[in-house]
Amino acid sequence: RAAIAAAIELMRSAEGIGLFGIGASAIISDYVMRLLIRNGRHAYVLNRTGIALGEQLLSMRSGDVLLMMGQASAHREGSATLEEARRLGVPMILLTASASPAFGKQAQVTIRVPRGRSEMVPLHGLVLMCLEMLVIGLAATEPERSTQSLERLHRLYDDIRKPARGGSAG
Repeated sequence: RAAIAAAIELMRSAEGIGLFGIGASAIISDYVMRLLIRNGRHAYVLNRTGIALGEQLLSMRSGDVLLMMGQASAHREGSATLEEARRLGVPMILLTASASPAFGKQAQVTIRVPRGRSEMVPLHGLVLMCLEMLVIGLAATEPERSTQSLERLHRLYDDIRKPARGGSAG
């Protein structure tokens, strides 16, 4: 609980939230980014591999916070992301199942999230639940911000559904 509360406070004070996850976690990072944006937060993903990650890292700014999904082994993408975060002074929240995660020493907050295995396939349900708890907890700290953003989103939906001016819909 203390780690979740500390993570929410870091996210609340951040100008932007970067979500790092590669492999299956890339899909989760994209989903959580969308939730954060809907709730009025500036968020972006860092979910590509190889040199394609470099373009995404250009989004990271001083004043942001990095939310990283990582396990016991280090990889080039995680190391490069943490190096950029260190250079910019961006704090990191680590979600991990590992007792000794590769990037644990760089984390300001570590949230231990079990990652089940079903016939040697990693399951991400608990990670997703934890991330959704963070999003809901963050939204609860500033409900007006979330409400205003969701109202704006629905106005945009209404505008998109309107027939195009000067032409026929469809």
